[in-house]
Amino acid sequence: MAKSSAFGYSVLPDTAQSLYDYMGPTSFTHTITLPEHESAEAIEQMMTDMQRAQMHADIYEEAAVNARKKALWLQSTVNFYKNMSVPLVRMPTEILTLVFQRCVLDDTAGHVFSHRATPVVLSHTCRRWRAVALSIPSLWNLIRLHIERSKKYTSLDMLRVWLERSQPLPISCLAQIYDHAMLSTNKDVLDHLILHSSRWAAMEFCVGSQVDLCIRLYNMNRHLPQLQYIHVEAQGSTTYGGGGGWSEDCLTTWTAPKLKEGTLVVLGPVDTSRLSIALPWAQLEQLEWTAGMVEFFFYVAHEFSNLRRCSIHVSAGPERDSFQQIALPRLRHLEVSGPYQGIIAILDALSAPSLQRLDVDPEEQIGSVANSLLSSIGQLQRRSSCQIFALSAPCTLFTSSSTPSLAREISTVEELRLLLTAEEDNSQAASHLRTIFRSLKTLRFLYRELPGLDSSLFSMMAGIVEIRRHPVSHSVRLERLSIDVLGTDSSPDTHISTESRAFQELLKLREDGLDIQGSVVAGKWHSYYGGIRWCKEDLQRSVRRWARFGYSDWLYEPELDAFLKVSTIYKFETAATDQTLL
Repeated sequence: MAKSSAFGYSVLPDTAQSLYDYMGPTSFTHTITLPEHESAEAIEQMMTDMQRAQMHADIYEEAAVNARKKALWLQSTVNFYKNMSVPLVRMPTEILTLVFQRCVLDDTAGHVFSHRATPVVLSHTCRRWRAVALSIPSLWNLIRLHIERSKKYTSLDMLRVWLERSQPLPISCLAQIYDHAMLSTNKDVLDHLILHSSRWAAMEFCVGSQVDLCIRLYNMNRHLPQLQYIHVEAQGSTTYGGGGGWSEDCLTTWTAPKLKEGTLVVLGPVDTSRLSIALPWAQLEQLEWTAGMVEFFFYVAHEFSNLRRCSIHVSAGPERDSFQQIALPRLRHLEVSGPYQGIIAILDALSAPSLQRLDVDPEEQIGSVANSLLSSIGQLQRRSSCQIFALSAPCTLFTSSSTPSLAREISTVEELRLLLTAEEDNSQAASHLRTIFRSLKTLRFLYRELPGLDSSLFSMMAGIVEIRRHPVSHSVRLERLSIDVLGTDSSPDTHISTESRAFQELLKLREDGLDIQGSVVAGKWHSYYGGIRWCKEDLQRSVRRWARFGYSDWLYEPELDAFLKVSTIYKFETAATDQTLL
């Protein structure tokens, strides 16, 4: 028996004998004969026996603990040698590393607070796998957080573990922390991430209406040496709660020399007077931005010298009549939405010689001002000496009697997407769309609401397709058609029925060679692009976002999955760590 920490070797013979006595058949049958008269000696003897028994108990308890530890260690050792007999466990570390990385890539449902996340499972399988898993930071540098799905986890220990084990690699984080009921936890989560902000590579924050989280982002360390992609999405005026006014301090927030793509989106009402998060505008190549007032766009637009794709939403029209001309020499794709006055103000002040795609989406019905908006588009092309070959606009943009002459200013259009709603009169526009844009090869219909089986609007558009497919003039023959409907928050997966007579007539045009981009599934039309995209570049951009965060189930869309399966461009074998995707 090992030497006790509390007792010397002299007690061992007595302890050994007592162990036999306690475990013997009569160990609990001892009787104590009380003295007939008070005897101090008898009481003293009982005290001695009690202390002796307590000493034995202490020794046995310590011995039992040590014995159990030894048994567990022996069992672990036995398991280790048993596991080592399995070929998968005995793989060389280099091969096992590749296997682990592939397993992590295939785990699209795992997140930081899940005990079933692949890195966690691998590190709890056996001793060797744990050692290998803990030695590979790339297994831990993709961090997905969804607090609402993880409410039972009140401790942030698992987040700390992932952050530490991912050292020293850059981290990509998809943080959906918009539940205001968990504001306290969300603050702690963001604080932990900010501690590692020097390693941020691709970050996406959905913060809901939690102003405090945006303030934390605004006040954090502004030097982000690894950041290449940032996405901040909020509700209401949350990202506009910072310093107040258009001070220079508001516009020079982050220093991120590698940042190329940014999204600052506010859903819902926007406070147009303040901005709390600003990006290094001059180096951005792609930007999606809720700018608020038109004036604020012009306040920073002169820095957009490298911008190739820009999506701007303004919340209010301009407060003055004209603005200084803005030259964006590399801009190829522009999307502008908001009040039509704001859209016109931007188009009238812009010079974009490389512009190829233009998307205008006024929030009002524009029938009465269609001439002004269409004229601004034509003047933009003439002023910029660009060639707009793809245009997206409300169908009612082509309502006025001046449409044919104004459309000649942008005769380069080969691809047209029409935003359609039954709330407006589209008959005059439909008449013009049969003949304008003689080079038109691709036509896309995007319905703002689901058309019924007897929809006159759908029948009207089908008539345009039939005429453009078989033109009687010198127009180019229509080659491609796309049809879709915008989903809603309550019904995001909305599809048009193919049972109407008009739709069946369209499908017959496939026999004539028309490429109708989509397929019929259970009597419903599923387009290739989905309601929010209208070109291959949009799909590629969405796939890059999906790949950055490990093809997370949270970002899954059928159109993206289908695009990946047929595309020969994107072969994302190691998307979670491939820096070219950031």
